[in-house]
Amino acid sequence: MKLEQAITTRILLKERTTLTGMSFSENPSIAVGLLFITISLPALTEAMGWIENFLFSMYVPLWIVGVGGTICLSGGLWLTVHGVRDRRRIWNMNHGKRQLPMTPWLWDYPWQAWGATDSYLKSALRSLIGLLLFSVLASPFNWMAFFWEGRSFFLQGTVGLLNLVIIVSIGGRFMTKLRQYLTFGNSQLEFQDFPFFLGNPMSLSLRNVPTNISTLHLTLRCIEESAQSEGTEADSPSVIACYQVYHDTQILKRENVQPGDNLDLFWMLPDDETLSSTPSERPATYWELEVTAAGQHLTYQSRFLLPIYAQHLR
Repeated sequence: MKLEQAITTRILLKERTTLTGMSFSENPSIAVGLLFITISLPALTEAMGWIENFLFSMYVPLWIVGVGGTICLSGGLWLTVHGVRDRRRIWNMNHGKRQLPMTPWLWDYPWQAWGATDSYLKSALRSLIGLLLFSVLASPFNWMAFFWEGRSFFLQGTVGLLNLVIIVSIGGRFMTKLRQYLTFGNSQLEFQDFPFFLGNPMSLSLRNVPTNISTLHLTLRCIEESAQSEGTEADSPSVIACYQVYHDTQILKRENVQPGDNLDLFWMLPDDETLSSTPSERPATYWELEVTAAGQHLTYQSRFLLPIYAQHLR
C-alpha cells in the first residue's frame, strides 16, 4: 500500500454533479415551473384537437406542437418538483436544527448507517432516460432539417452533427455504465462506525473488490460547493461549482488486493472542524470516497458520500 500526503489546496473539480443542483431554487423554481406549465397548456390542447387552429398549428404540424407542449410541460413539472423538494429540505433543516442540533446526521441527508451504494444500474437508466428525452427534444429540429419544405444542406448537416454528438456522448455513457453493472455489479461501501468524526480514525470496508485490476486508487476528499458567476457582469447568472478543499489518496497494488473479497480501508481524518459535512446547506459541504481501478477492458469507478462531522457534535 502506498499513502500519498494529504493535500488541502482548493482545487476546482470540473464536470461534477453537485448536491445543490441548480442555483435556481425554492420559490423562484416553483414560479418559473408553473409559468412553463401554463404556457404548455394551449399547445397541448391544440395538439389533442380540443382547440383547432388556435395559434401553433398554423405554422407547423400538430405533432410538433404536441412535442413542444410536452417538453414545456415536462420542464415546468421538473422545476416545480425541484422547488417543492427544496422547500421540504429547508423545512427539514430548520426543524432539525431546532430539535436535534447535535445530531445533524439524523436529518441532513438520508444516510444508511450500514454504508453506501453506488449503483451503476441507476446511472445507466438515467443515461437512457436522457437519451430518450433528447430524442423527443430533437424531433422538431429533425423534422425541419429533413422534411420541411425550407430545409437546406447546412441545416441538415448541423442537426445531423448534433444528433451524432449527443448519441455518441449520452449513448456511450449508457453503454459504459451498463457494461460496468454487468461486469462489477453495484458498488457497496460498509461503514465500521456511524457517523465518523474529524480528528478520529475512520474504518471502511469495500465489498466485492473488482477482478482483473492492476492498481486500485482510493481518494478521500472534502468538497465545498460554491456559487460563481458565469460572466463578468454583476447580474450574470450563477452556477454551482465543486471545489476540493482536502484530499488524501491511497494506492493499492495488485498483490495487496484479493478480487472478490471485502477490502478493509483506514484513514486518519484531519482535525479541522471547518470541514464538517453540511449536505443540507446550500451550497453544501460534504465528503466522498472515490475508488478507481483500470481493468483490462473496462475501468471501475465509484463514488460514495461519507458521514463525516465535527468533533464537537459527539
